[in-house]
Amino acid sequence: MNFDNLMKVIGIKLTPFKLTEEVTVYIKLPSIKDNAEVADPFKAIFYCVVDESGKQVFDSAEQVEKNVDLTIQLKLNNEIGRVFAEAFKPEDVEVK
Repeated sequence: MNFDNLMKVIGIKLTPFKLTEEVTVYIKLPSIKDNAEVADPFKAIFYCVVDESGKQVFDSAEQVEKNVDLTIQLKLNNEIGRVFAEAFKPEDVEVK
């Protein structure tokens, strides 16, 4: 089995999200450990918004809450929800 091909299928996916012409962030789904945390919108942004290398952009959920404009918070949470919905489409689940 080719490990690179395997990782393309099972590896962490980064979905680009353009905030402006000059600024693009990436949305990644949280780990199983962090999944319960993302019900909180600030924690969702903290855990799911990363840079092009997959590193978290924010230092804490509190930083998101205190320093990110409401309109950007709403846009980021909307995109996170879209990425979740796309990743878990029922028609993509194989039935055996």
